[in-house]
Amino acid sequence: AAIEEMDVPARVWPDRAEALSPYKVDGISARAFAPLPRLLDHVKPYIDLGAVGLFPKGRSLATEVEAAQAQGWQLKADQIASQTDGDSKILRLWSAQHD
Repeated sequence: AAIEEMDVPARVWPDRAEALSPYKVDGISARAFAPLPRLLDHVKPYIDLGAVGLFPKGRSLATEVEAAQAQGWQLKADQIASQTDGDSKILRLWSAQHD
């Protein structure tokens, strides 16, 4: 509905992430999918192909980033303030490498 309303060239695949094979996309997003370390396992192939990830995260973002780094993830990312919840952030990710 949002794509139609805004009349933008976009496509949504309403499939489970595990069922998709990686392909080149401009951006990827997931909300309430998994804690960051597990989410990175799923999105890394898309990020490696050039996608920018936008992941809404709540109060646990700092803890999730620390957990990902403790598991060997090196992230190139920044955080964008949420406009709907002062305690939440959007993690913008453009590189994720695992040791």
